[in-house]
Amino acid sequence: MDNFNEATPIALLTVNQLLSLLNSREQSSSTKSKESTLEGNNLIYGLSDLSKLLKSSKPTVAKLIKSGRISYVRTGRNFIFDAEKVLAELGFTKKTY
Repeated sequence: MDNFNEATPIALLTVNQLLSLLNSREQSSSTKSKESTLEGNNLIYGLSDLSKLLKSSKPTVAKLIKSGRISYVRTGRNFIFDAEKVLAELGFTKKTY
């Protein structure tokens, strides 16, 4: 019984079928998480460091984050930014920074 689809109840699956579904889901989620991780050595930790880089106040940086103009990774209460990506998102060219 290898022909099953999304409508097949879990109770009708064999152990091997269930394991293959779980494995395929883990593989797809691990590739997505690898794509979303930060790369490079230009990481900035926290709003204060980002505000120093951008030469602006913390409330201004918080507004940019809230508006979605700056991408970040959040670990608990901490923000991690990729400096090059943030500067590119805000329209800075390599000559200006």
